[in-house]
Amino acid sequence: MTHASHHTNRTCLLLLLAALLWSVPAQGQVSETIAYQGYLTDTDGEPLDGSVNLNFRLYDAPAGGTALWAEDQLGVRVAGGVFSVQLGQEEPLDGVAFDQSLWLAVRVNGGDELAPRVPLSATPYALGLRGLRVIPSGDDDDAPNLVGGHVNNRAGEIGPGGFLPQGVTISGGGGGTPGNDTEANIAAGNYGTIGGGRGNRATATATTVGGGQFNEALTGYGTVGGGQNNTASGEGTTVGGGSGNTANQAFAVVGGGRDNTANGNDATVAGGRGNVANGAFNATVGGGAENTASGISATVPGGNGNSARGAASFAAGSRAIANHSGTFVWNDRSVTSGADSLVSTGENQFLIRAAGGVGIGVNAPEGALHVTHPEDDMDLILGGAGEDALFGDDGMIASDPSLPSSDLLLISNDALGVILDADGDGDAASSEFIVADNGLTEAFRVDLSGTTSTGHLELEDDLGADDAPAEGGVYRDNVVYAWAHVNADGSVAASFGCTVTRLGLGRYRIDYDQALPNGMAPVVTPLSANDPVIATAAPSGNDGATVVVFDFVGGQFQNGDRPFFLQVVGRP
Repeated sequence: MTHASHHTNRTCLLLLLAALLWSVPAQGQVSETIAYQGYLTDTDGEPLDGSVNLNFRLYDAPAGGTALWAEDQLGVRVAGGVFSVQLGQEEPLDGVAFDQSLWLAVRVNGGDELAPRVPLSATPYALGLRGLRVIPSGDDDDAPNLVGGHVNNRAGEIGPGGFLPQGVTISGGGGGTPGNDTEANIAAGNYGTIGGGRGNRATATATTVGGGQFNEALTGYGTVGGGQNNTASGEGTTVGGGSGNTANQAFAVVGGGRDNTANGNDATVAGGRGNVANGAFNATVGGGAENTASGISATVPGGNGNSARGAASFAAGSRAIANHSGTFVWNDRSVTSGADSLVSTGENQFLIRAAGGVGIGVNAPEGALHVTHPEDDMDLILGGAGEDALFGDDGMIASDPSLPSSDLLLISNDALGVILDADGDGDAASSEFIVADNGLTEAFRVDLSGTTSTGHLELEDDLGADDAPAEGGVYRDNVVYAWAHVNADGSVAASFGCTVTRLGLGRYRIDYDQALPNGMAPVVTPLSANDPVIATAAPSGNDGATVVVFDFVGGQFQNGDRPFFLQVVGRP
């Protein structure tokens, strides 16, 4: 029987390819074998022809050591001394760690091991993969772990326990000193991935850290794209990048920025700084700084220091606070004190503070609210629309009742027309113009023919301090048009609807804010309780009056300054 013998030095073994080569043939099947070719001679040194049985082993040392793998291949064809085999076709090689030096030993037909053992060397392409290690998986031999980069990078549980994941990929990066995990990349969850960087952790199933440094994906399907010191700690959470960001409830997202937190299920913080979306579900902060969305489906689009706390609430601008459900709050920067921030007081409110005015259909508002219509149509419609109404019903304008001036001022660039359309058909054929107090006490009306009629005032007495008629009030069915309380030194203690000017000793000029109706006249009453005093008021047209006060001195009346009360009261 012919054989090869080391002692005769007549055996020549040629290793053509000695690295684990993952090649993809045309059929798309992956080869996991090593191509090996050798040369055998007989004892006379002649090339061998025929077939032989070969035994192959891989050792971790050039002599002695431990056999890490072995297989027999029977009936190997030899022609002209040359044979070719695929190592691993009988016994898989996937249990061998090829991140170490290995030596191949060969036995022919059950004989002694040929010497020397042949060291495995890398293919030219494999030289570009220095530091890339294939590590056995934990429970599934078909899903090994691929670890590249620094020697400290590893696939495995952080801390004790010995759990070995499967399907882990660490592309590169890492660092530090041997045995120090601070800068190493560690993927400790099945199918986890770390693209690079340093000090990153992917510790649960299918977690991903793209790169950066000291980022953590701690719960299943969590992702950190990059940046530094970011954490995705809830199921399916995502942190795109930035610094110091945290997404820690299921499917929460932080796009970037710094020091942002998405702390509710499906919550989103797009970016900015120090923002928090911590509502139970679907809270959103678009950006800005120090904003909080804490209600279910609450939204803060940006700005600074805004809080949307109610369900489906919205807060924007600067320090806008939406505390209630369904509330929209927008605050400008005209008020800088936090205590004076615009704050909702009830559900479903729409609150705006705009010191520069609110414009609808106009970009330069000329008042608190400026409304225009581009088609020169109606600019403002008040009231809720009813099923049979064209424009709505029960419109109301309210003003500050504490102001004595007119509550509603209509200004026109020409003649002012007021058209009432009670039935919403576009004309005033069925309407009348009515002025009333509280909708109950009618002052006057204008009917369709233009006829004016006055009502009868029937309010209760409305007296102010010292039984004086209240400003703009009604006294015994009469309207108070004006009044003045003048002190003994000629100064005015209080007045309404008029101004008082002292002309000289005991003489005063009264000017009304508005002309009196015909037939109205002032009444003046001295307020001196002990001394005899006379006071007269002489009308000066409908616009004013002259008041003269006489004091009894030395047996006769002469001009003197004494306190008095003047009023103009009557029916319109």
